[in-house]
Amino acid sequence: MIVCAENAIKPHCPEILKSVIYKLILDEEPEIAERTYKIAELLGYYVPTEYLLPLIISHLNDTESRNTPKFVSSGLTAFSAVILHSTKRFPD
Repeated sequence: MIVCAENAIKPHCPEILKSVIYKLILDEEPEIAERTYKIAELLGYYVPTEYLLPLIISHLNDTESRNTPKFVSSGLTAFSAVILHSTKRFPD
């Protein structure tokens, strides 16, 4: 869906981050964790960093996100995937 929607995925980023990425990026099953990491990479590729970074930071104070097990680790892992691939398309 992210590949098909490209830039139109931006309004859905908060829900994708909270419902999928934060919860599954550190999953015990490697296949699920790898697939989730790829989703974070695609967000970074299609959505500008200046939109995603404040969003991820705002989730640090969000009660729903903070209740996710291993939230800090999953948030940092998601952040690194997003930033790494964001610089490929948005080098500035």
